[in-house]
Amino acid sequence: MNRIPFRQMKPTLKTIQAQTQLLLAVPGIEWPEKDYALFFTMANMSEGMENPTRLQMVTQIIVWLRFYNRLIDSLPADNPLRVNIRAEFDQLSEPYKELLK
Repeated sequence: MNRIPFRQMKPTLKTIQAQTQLLLAVPGIEWPEKDYALFFTMANMSEGMENPTRLQMVTQIIVWLRFYNRLIDSLPADNPLRVNIRAEFDQLSEPYKELLK
């Protein structure tokens, strides 16, 4: 875990947040209200962190990745978007895969 440079964590977190937001905004897919509420709550908490430590950044990234993964898993299996998003998720989560188990 220490091999991931801290300077790469913030852009990774922002990318995960943006990907999650885009997934929640896809036309034609209805998400439960609790998913939108969770997104906004997590976004507010992330924005409220000033000078986060390495552990705090890793924790945020893992929480966001788990939420993003749950949304992807909620897509119908026959939805072509699921394959593309899964590939993006796998790429983003690769450095953190040990913590996602």
